[in-house]
Amino acid sequence: MKMIRNILLFSILFFLSKSAGAQSVSQQIDELMELNRGKKSMTVDDVEILKSPPAEILNALQEYAGDPDDNVRLIKTMLEIKTAREYPSENVKEEVVERLTEKLSDPLAAIWQQAAKALQQFESEDFSRTAKKNISDLLEEETPKREAILLAGVAQMSGEKKRLREIIADSARLDPVGRVGKWYGTFTWHAFLALARLGETDAIEKVLQQAPTEPDEVIRVSRVSRDVAFIRQPGSIKYLESILDTDARLPTTREGSPGNLHAQYAMELLAQSLENFPVQQKGFGYTKEDIETARQWMDQQSEYAIRK
Repeated sequence: MKMIRNILLFSILFFLSKSAGAQSVSQQIDELMELNRGKKSMTVDDVEILKSPPAEILNALQEYAGDPDDNVRLIKTMLEIKTAREYPSENVKEEVVERLTEKLSDPLAAIWQQAAKALQQFESEDFSRTAKKNISDLLEEETPKREAILLAGVAQMSGEKKRLREIIADSARLDPVGRVGKWYGTFTWHAFLALARLGETDAIEKVLQQAPTEPDEVIRVSRVSRDVAFIRQPGSIKYLESILDTDARLPTTREGSPGNLHAQYAMELLAQSLENFPVQQKGFGYTKEDIETARQWMDQQSEYAIRK
């Protein structure tokens, strides 16, 4: 009996000593930031950090707002995005979206580009007044970021329709002949995409008519179809369904291996765009069974619940 009591006492003391020595999330983040500060390459192990309550993570990260070190600001951005994905509550998403819209003005391209890409994955209700104001301020710049133009559509900022049309009207300056690259990289195209996402009929028609004219099959399927999916309209879903229904493949990139099915791209975009899509979003690697399930499900729908 005495031995059992001693074992129990030792176990309790051991547990208490471990608990007392456990690091807070703030301490873990401090160590992570100092490990990477000023380094040419980053080492990020955030598994334990992301086990903490989201409010504690976000509070600890905010201590590094405006830090002069690029690595520190980049890690802060990465962890905020991961926190929103791990704990997608209304409050967490709204707080992270506000922070990400602030990062659109960061001097480091890797940070504002990462923020802009992540923001496109949120829904309109996640954008607070503050977040929308941050986007609106960027749109008022003489040459606004293309990514900010798109976010006016994502956040359903109907009040920016006039500004978006001004950008289109200013195409001679923003997209001068001979200096621009492909049409799908222009300011004009991005403004049409945003207006289409906002439900403007002429912009929707422009997107749906322009997309299939791209002559490069790889670009048309793997790149331009993403733009069509972005507008989240019934016509864009029909466009993606037409890609889903084909057994065509892209040209092979490796001798002896078939090219990717067009349907693979449609699967991912439809999974992003539709509520209750029958196949979980995978990124790529959808099976024949997945594709057939999706085709049958799409055939059975009289209307779609499109995510906005």
